[in-house]
Amino acid sequence: MGAISFALPYTPETVAKGYDFIAQLTGERADEHHHRHKLHGLQNFKIWRQHHPVEVVIVYLEADDIEAMLESRRKADHEFEQWFDEQVVGITGYHWADAKGELLMDWHHEEGHRHHAGAHA
Repeated sequence: MGAISFALPYTPETVAKGYDFIAQLTGERADEHHHRHKLHGLQNFKIWRQHHPVEVVIVYLEADDIEAMLESRRKADHEFEQWFDEQVVGITGYHWADAKGELLMDWHHEEGHRHHAGAHA
């Protein structure tokens, strides 16, 4: 199982739009959301709103092959994905695929530390 997490900023002016987006994903567009993301191999998708010390939306994604899932999703041109991406850009000012980061540490209750980043100058 692979996973990725990233944060996207938002402003006080876009908070209501963000909640409306989530309401659509879990309401009127829930079936489409479920089908389209499952089609790409996405197995778990969580979104948090961090309030302090900075306002950001934190996104967490899991898939058996996270890179293949992300590539499939990036190439998708279905109306739902276009709408989804437009919503994210409208709320955060960024396309989700532009988020970049690195895993610094991975700890598991049975396995201990499975990954840690090397020292950086």
